[in-house]
Amino acid sequence: MSGFESVVEEAAMKWLGDLGYQVGYGAELSPGGAYPERERYDEVVLGGIFRDALTRLNPHLDGDTLDEVAKRVTRAESASLEENNLVFHRHLTRGVEVQVRRDGGLR
Repeated sequence: MSGFESVVEEAAMKWLGDLGYQVGYGAELSPGGAYPERERYDEVVLGGIFRDALTRLNPHLDGDTLDEVAKRVTRAESASLEENNLVFHRHLTRGVEVQVRRDGGLR
């Protein structure tokens, strides 16, 4: 990492930490790190943290439904990085529609 990138990364981490976000360094979260959150370097979304957030934000949904949401949000559907980023952003900002079995029917 260049000196400039390091300065920007440190500033961003401080700013996000000051806002109340939990921050961590990539090397610590990567395979073999002190707190590995991914099995491979090509995994962009930190699965455990993401799944915990889904559970916290959607306590009314069961585990199977949350697994389906996580799969849909993190699945790349296009060969285009830009398109995948747009779809990911839409999922995060507009939600993901799922069917849930309740009271003998689908909702």
